[in-house]
Amino acid sequence: MKITSDRLKSYDCHNLIAVELDTPNLIRFSYDCHSLLTFKLKASVSLVANISFASAETPDNNGYRNVANFLSNFNPSMAIELSSANDKLMQVTVMPKDMRENMLPPLYGDKCVHVNNNNRLNHSVVDVVDSLLWLQGISSKEKN
Repeated sequence: MKITSDRLKSYDCHNLIAVELDTPNLIRFSYDCHSLLTFKLKASVSLVANISFASAETPDNNGYRNVANFLSNFNPSMAIELSSANDKLMQVTVMPKDMRENMLPPLYGDKCVHVNNNNRLNHSVVDVVDSLLWLQGISSKEKN
């Protein structure tokens, strides 16, 4: 699906394979992630994105690259909320350290990244925090 619109301000995306949005006034984007789609986004820097990983597949090494590429589309955004009703969010966003060493962080800048995980963590808190800091381009050493 390809959408080009100066008037579109909100978009909810479900069960699509590929989306290209050229929407300079888009301020709200929501995606219920069953699988990562092929995605291109041009939107307002005021965009608030809500991404739910409720039923996403647990990635392999190539899958982590796909997650990083998908999230990098939201770099110009003002805020990103990552959520999950199960442990899928942590399975998707807690990238192995060896992968992080060979990839650029997908998000950077002063955006607000909100993480909402409703289940008990199956990962150590240190691994979760370290990986989430990396996603935003912040070294855990910078925070110490």
